[in-house]
Amino acid sequence: GRIIDLDGNSPGAIRQTLTTEVGRQYQIIFNMGGEYSSDEPIKDIRVSAGGTSQDFSLSQPPNWNWLDKSDFSPLSMTFIADASSTELTFKSLENLASASGAYLADIRVVEIPPAISVILNNDSTLSYDAATGKFYRVSSTATDWIAANSVSQTSLLNGVAGNLVSIRSAYENDLLWNLAQDINADLWIGATDKTSEGNFYWQNSIGDGDQFWSGGAAGSASGYQNWKTGTPRNPGTGEDFVVMESTDGRWSDF
Repeated sequence: GRIIDLDGNSPGAIRQTLTTEVGRQYQIIFNMGGEYSSDEPIKDIRVSAGGTSQDFSLSQPPNWNWLDKSDFSPLSMTFIADASSTELTFKSLENLASASGAYLADIRVVEIPPAISVILNNDSTLSYDAATGKFYRVSSTATDWIAANSVSQTSLLNGVAGNLVSIRSAYENDLLWNLAQDINADLWIGATDKTSEGNFYWQNSIGDGDQFWSGGAAGSASGYQNWKTGTPRNPGTGEDFVVMESTDGRWSDF
């Protein structure tokens, strides 16, 4: 797809007018990268819509190369429309002399169904993401994976039991990593090889769901994974459960 350079020769902005419904909630989803340099390792932008503004910062990734335009991070924000038309703006916050700004790609605006908004308004412990189509709730009551899994499955939403989260994409991983950073704690995620050593499955309400990994650290993926270097360790006994580390969003088995 196409990539937008917000700066070009100087800091700039892009705008588009959207047709919206007053009182309806929307989610803006986009990918952000940057043209980094030794004196500008952080890129800053402001996204505004419907009276809501949010600033986003992105630091230069390790081993970044200016010829590589594929190193993007998925980001999002929500707003409630206050008019029948809404101006969506992405604005560079780089200094006036900057010619190296943020890159944007895959911008989408998704309408959140009214039924979802009602659920969120009635339960402040829930969050929802339109890109994944999932509700999320962070719980701090469990100290190990088995207890966390039990808490998740006894947590009901409109009569439907929850599960420890299954992570299907880099976008969703970043979403969960942000939650982990917000609470400054690692997160148990819904992956285990307890039933078959070295074969990691996402869990559902009845046990093993779909498999995403087979083998140890040099194993093979059959779905999205974000293992920390040297993991999973698979010692043969123990270390059957997977945690997301709040420091970097990578996964380890414990």
